Amino acid sequence: MTSAFVKENEKKLIRGYPNTYTFTKSMAERMIKKLYTDRRASIVRPSIVIGTYEEPFSGWAENLAAGGGITLTAGIGILRNIKSDPNIKIDTVPCDYVANFIIAISAYASITPTPQLSVYHASSSQLNPLTIVQYTDYLCAWA
Repeated sequence: MTSAFVKENEKKLIRGYPNTYTFTKSMAERMIKKLYTDRRASIVRPSIVIGTYEEPFSGWAENLAAGGGITLTAGIGILRNIKSDPNIKIDTVPCDYVANFIIAISAYASITPTPQLSVYHASSSQLNPLTIVQYTDYLCAWA
């Protein structure tokens, strides 16, 4: 199959979603909403998950997915340049914060009196915005 054929059929499949990740995420959330109408269910949507802040220790990351690869390669000096607007905000959240948030939401959902689907966002940009320049400065100071 040609690349153009695959891309054209992918566009038909995901119908307006920017990529297959957002499409499949939406499918999963719609399925949960449809199947669990009589139960309590919570969905946590973290932004870009990066290494831990404190637990089990600062900077811990099990893999290099999402922000981990950029953080590691920039932190050890392999990645030296990224073309971007230096003032753009990036929405990162430490892995241990996401884990603690999931635990808190699970506890809260267990005492919710009525069955419902709740969606929560674990992100940082509203209360604690971070620019690419600040992120780079933190990486250099931490390394």
